[in-house]
Amino acid sequence: MEFNIEEMLNAFGHEKIGVEYGCSEQWIDLKDVNRSQIPLFLQWLDFEFSKKYSRRMVFYVTYFKGKYGHIDLRFHSYGEDGELWLAENLDEYKNAIIRYIS
Repeated sequence: MEFNIEEMLNAFGHEKIGVEYGCSEQWIDLKDVNRSQIPLFLQWLDFEFSKKYSRRMVFYVTYFKGKYGHIDLRFHSYGEDGELWLAENLDEYKNAIIRYIS
């Protein structure tokens, strides 16, 4: 399968941070996670990313309850004008979301 950046930009409204956010999704089963460690995990990710990339990153963790409970980890680089992919007010979303900005 070939990666087509134009298709990705069309799918995410021609925004680079949307492509990064959409392509970075990682699901982690809740039984494999100590939820109290999530903030430390985000700090560690930020540290590891900062060693490799020169730009600030934004990390999101979304908590999904239910029969197959999991967390969804996504990230994108911090927008040039301070833009974020998700709304500033995370209370607008149905599921609990943690945002960590480096």
